[in-house]
Amino acid sequence: MSKVLIVEDDLPTLKIYNEAFTKAGIGVREFTSGDIPIAFMKSVDPDVILLDIMLAGGKNGFDVLEDIKKDPDLKKIPVIMLTNLESEDVIAKKIGADDYLIKANISLDQLVERVKKFLKSKKD
Repeated sequence: MSKVLIVEDDLPTLKIYNEAFTKAGIGVREFTSGDIPIAFMKSVDPDVILLDIMLAGGKNGFDVLEDIKKDPDLKKIPVIMLTNLESEDVIAKKIGADDYLIKANISLDQLVERVKKFLKSKKD
């Protein structure tokens, strides 16, 4: 089963995403702050990472993205930045985000389809 790691500090949003991906047959692991350990991400071994920018804890999503892209075991995992900050897409892509989505502009079905696209390209 394919797995998505969702790093999101808003619990109601996290619950909605979890339900949508589970319903689509995609396994979900969650982390609720920017202080996510690299070892945890490696143990999850996700196929795609959904990463919010504004996170509780010491690190924001950009910091976490930089950590991911510096790690040889994690850097090839597609990372989708998911946020309500419309102006940060250039920074996210410069750091290495594979996609940048505005929460308010995308439906759950569209989000699931976008993740499936990355899952399919990973298998090809």
